[in-house]
Amino acid sequence: MRSVRDLREALSNAAGLSDRAERQLAIAAVITDALRALGHEPIIVGGAAVEIYTLGGYVTDDLPMVCPSGADVDKRLGELGFRRSGKDFVNDELALYVEFPSSSLGPSERSVVIESGERRVRIISREDLIIDRLNAYKSWRSGLDGVSALLLLEDADVDEAHLARRAREDDVADALAAVREAGEEIIRLKLSKKKASALLEARMRKLPRG
Repeated sequence: MRSVRDLREALSNAAGLSDRAERQLAIAAVITDALRALGHEPIIVGGAAVEIYTLGGYVTDDLPMVCPSGADVDKRLGELGFRRSGKDFVNDELALYVEFPSSSLGPSERSVVIESGERRVRIISREDLIIDRLNAYKSWRSGLDGVSALLLLEDADVDEAHLARRAREDDVADALAAVREAGEEIIRLKLSKKKASALLEARMRKLPRG
């Protein structure tokens, strides 16, 4: 187990990385190392997970991680220079924002391990992240989340069986089909980013709210 001094130094180095996706991974790895000593194994979710999977195709400054909260977590992150602000933990010196939106993933969701050099972190599966974005696309009418889902679907290694099952469970199979059809049209017509976003929003408005 690394000392607090070593963890703080690693956190400062991670915050200074220029590649945004690599930066998120490195920061998450330090947080994971710190909390693993307490018996916790945080899981990257939300926008940070999208940023990592899309290699910076989506950008966010927040780092949401699923992890049980408690006085032990507060104390540990305090040792790393974070202060609690509502549900967030803020490191003013390094301009870092870590959030723990829930204590665990949903019953049907799963996580995978990402290893980068000596870093080892857990992240929500690409398929479950797509479902999360599709829920926001359909129910919250978030065009940006439709774009994120489309970017995530570009990976050839998507587990189609798990994705289809989760889409049925969350009643977003229609949203999944709409995003995929829009993606095919975007490629066929070579649409600009602006027109591609407009197309996704048009398809979104035709979906019933979840």
